[in-house]
Amino acid sequence: MIIHFLGNGGFVGSGLPYSSFLIDGDFLIECPPDIMVTMRNQGIHLSEVKRVFISHFHGDHYFGMPFFTLNLLVFYQKQIQAFKKIDIIGPQGLRNHIITLQQVAVSSDNPSVTMMDEIYNFIEIDQSSRLQINGKCEMVFHRMSHSKETYGYTITRDNNYELTYLPDTVWDDSFLEIISNRPKYVVCDLNGDSEDKLRVHMAERDITEKAVPVTGDSTIYIGTHLQDNRTAGHEKILYAMAGTRIEIIK
Repeated sequence: MIIHFLGNGGFVGSGLPYSSFLIDGDFLIECPPDIMVTMRNQGIHLSEVKRVFISHFHGDHYFGMPFFTLNLLVFYQKQIQAFKKIDIIGPQGLRNHIITLQQVAVSSDNPSVTMMDEIYNFIEIDQSSRLQINGKCEMVFHRMSHSKETYGYTITRDNNYELTYLPDTVWDDSFLEIISNRPKYVVCDLNGDSEDKLRVHMAERDITEKAVPVTGDSTIYIGTHLQDNRTAGHEKILYAMAGTRIEIIK
């Protein structure tokens, strides 16, 4: 499995490209407003994307969908026979949110709205959902502690826990059970600071004091959703940047 980070920024920041990444070149995780720019900068064409995961309905996680959709239709308008539906995975209400956003971005009668169900399979999930990916991997979903209904996930392959994603969340002790299987990598929101008066994001201290004692040497934590680029203060933590690539060896 290869994880390719397109951006590492959060909603409030210094201009970092918004957090998103690709798994194995075709599974887009989050679709932020600048998605077409970050994909181009990282040499990714939208025709390569087979599925998209949206963790929740805050703008920095899904406001790129109108641009992605319209560009997708323009690209395929002369070769529609080659088009295959893309899976869009996200919380309950996903289809209505995506369609409403498209109507606001363009117009209600735009083909990108009226053709929505012809180009996308909307898969609405909750924390009891399980999805098979490419017949090799299973996604298990986890509820985050955030102001909107938000989901992360763990991907397993051949009973190996390979990747866990904990987006846009404060620390919750329920995460201890999630990481108890010692996934090889955990991509997580590390935009918080232990001195924050209002805790809305995890901090590096949460990982070093609570998570690392559980996972030991088995797991690397990758911080993203940042306000500024950071340097890790612990050997089991690294911070993603646009272009960071991680290969998970089976």
